[in-house]
Amino acid sequence: MPTLHKRTPTPPFGAAWPVKRGESVMNMQTEDDKVVFVNDRGTVMGRVSFPMDDDGVANFNETYVEPSERGTGLAGRLMGQAARHLRFAGVKARATCSYAQRWFQKNPQYSDILVAE
Repeated sequence: MPTLHKRTPTPPFGAAWPVKRGESVMNMQTEDDKVVFVNDRGTVMGRVSFPMDDDGVANFNETYVEPSERGTGLAGRLMGQAARHLRFAGVKARATCSYAQRWFQKNPQYSDILVAE
């Protein structure tokens, strides 16, 4: 029988999502057009930006992770939070950022938020 994973609820928009990393706590903050990961000193360690285009579609146009956090899965967690945020809001998206394009290919469970291009 497969292992069932607990679903972590998406925090309210604009809320901080604390994540324990070693001795420090980092917060994932969801805003209208981006998700950022901030350490306990207030430094942005990663972000995914998805501003609205003129046609009302969110555009995943940037994914950035600080070099010290690369390879930790942070970009994927940011993308997952952003995709859940847009799905909950009923907003469609397109991916123009190369990382976002690859992420959606690897995570087809979120393909429902993508517009057909």
